[in-house]
Amino acid sequence: MKMEQITIDNRTGSKELLPHFPGGTAELGYLEYADFAFLGNGENDEVVKVGIERKTITDMLNSMVTGRFSGHQLIGLTKSFNTVYLVIEGLWRVNEKTELLEQHKRGSWRTIKLGIRTFGSLDIWCYLNTISLKTNIIVVKTSNTFETVRFILALHHWWIHKKFDDHISHLQPQRPKFVRFHKPCRVHSVVEAIVPGIGFKKALEVGRNVNTVEDLVNRGIKELQEIKGIGKVLAGRIYDGLR
Repeated sequence: MKMEQITIDNRTGSKELLPHFPGGTAELGYLEYADFAFLGNGENDEVVKVGIERKTITDMLNSMVTGRFSGHQLIGLTKSFNTVYLVIEGLWRVNEKTELLEQHKRGSWRTIKLGIRTFGSLDIWCYLNTISLKTNIIVVKTSNTFETVRFILALHHWWIHKKFDDHISHLQPQRPKFVRFHKPCRVHSVVEAIVPGIGFKKALEVGRNVNTVEDLVNRGIKELQEIKGIGKVLAGRIYDGLR
C-alpha cells in the first residue's frame, strides 16, 4: 500500500467503486480483509494500517445471523489493521409503530426480512455497540455509495495530511485556558490515588514522564523533582505514598 493512495479490493463488491474516486486517489489491489485500505500517520510518527469494511444493512444483518462477521471477518480485520472502520451503507430506519428495521427500496419503506425473520432496533444497535466497545471498531452509517466514497476520502485526508498529535479538534477552548480530554494512564491514576489533592495537571505530567508504576516506585525524591511542576514537598508526598 502507498501512503498517498487508497487501495480498493479488486474483487466484486468493492472494485465497482473505483470510478467514483477522483483520479489518482485510489487503485485496485488484493485485500484479504476489508474493502478499502491505506496507510496513515499514527502516534509517535508510526505508520499505521487503516482498513474499511463496507456493508449494506442486509449484508450486515445476514453476517450477524450466520456468524460470518464475528467468527471470520472481525478476527481478520482486527489482526490485519491498526484501525478499522465498519461502514453500513443505505437508507434504513426503525419504524415508529412496529419498531422493526426497514429499508428504502423502489420508492417506499419496506420491512427488512431474512427469510421469515425480522429485526428490531435492539438487534442492530446492541450488536454494533458491542462491536464498537469490545473491539474498538468505529461504526459509521452512510446513505449511499457517493457518501461512502466521500467519507473514505475524508478519512484518508485526516490520516495522511497531519501528524496524529496535530489533530486537536477534541480540545475545547475555555477562558483562559484549554480543557483537554485525556484518558488517565495507570501511573496518572496511581499518583492521584496516593496523593489526594495533587491536581489533574501535575498527575498528568508525572504520567507523561514515567512509563510504568514500577519505574515510579524506583524513583527517589530528587528524581521525582526533575518532573515539571513537582517540587520537593510534593515529591516527598509521592515517595511516601508509594511506600
